[in-house]
Amino acid sequence: MTLSILVRLREGRYDAQSEAAGAEWPPHPARLFCALVASAEHAEADLRTRRADEMALRWLEAAGPPLVMAVPPAMVETSARSGYVVTHATAARPTSTFWPGRTARLSTRHTVLPADEHVAYVWPDAEADDPVLWRLTRLARKVPYVGRSTSHAEVVVADEEAVLRQPWITYRPTHLGTAAAMSMRVPYPGYLDQLRTAYAEGQRAWEVSRSVPYTLGIGAAEPAVRPATGPYRELLIWPTLPGGVPVNGDRLLTVTDVLRRAVIDRIADPVPPQASGHGADDLPHMA
Repeated sequence: MTLSILVRLREGRYDAQSEAAGAEWPPHPARLFCALVASAEHAEADLRTRRADEMALRWLEAAGPPLVMAVPPAMVETSARSGYVVTHATAARPTSTFWPGRTARLSTRHTVLPADEHVAYVWPDAEADDPVLWRLTRLARKVPYVGRSTSHAEVVVADEEAVLRQPWITYRPTHLGTAAAMSMRVPYPGYLDQLRTAYAEGQRAWEVSRSVPYTLGIGAAEPAVRPATGPYRELLIWPTLPGGVPVNGDRLLTVTDVLRRAVIDRIADPVPPQASGHGADDLPHMA
């Protein structure tokens, strides 16, 4: 069985910012999952219904990174608009000229205008039973937007693979180190609990996100990339910034262990052998 979730951007626009501080395209799978979670959390439902919705969301977060079908980045137009917005924080020396005691910060909103307003997320090997499909369909019907609240969307769940339409390409999850790969935030086991905790503590959803690399296109050969040359092929070297504290040599193992744990924490399950070291006897790895 295959699970597909189809998104139509009602106004032909998508408002969201990527981790690289630019416009995000295509909409990351984690955006869709967050929209479904919001649909469940803000619905008026009894305890039995809430538990059923939660079961469906936990199944989806464990289903793995999906395929993403959408137009290529070359077929979208982007724009950005900046301005100062008032925050809820108070300060002894406020910066807002209209709200006493409030501060203002510079905010930039990025907009994408794709050539096709449709996006599909496909789990080819999904094995969702009827109750899960029904709950996901119910949650999808109540999703008003994906990304920012200005990205009005229609979301539909189907138990069949979406048809690749022109001019879509397929973005596929790949392994670390793949040339010309792009990063997308995806759901992972435990993501629902992390989102609830982040919401309760006033954090943003991206602060508990995890990313995996994706390749663009179907069966396209990876572009040839000449490896960097130099005397250090397996060393990580970073400079000490002015005003920073250099790392002593006797703390090297501590730094590398912390760095390895931080990297693994941001990799979606299952963690590849190159990162964990388990089963990578004949492969280079970080362990």
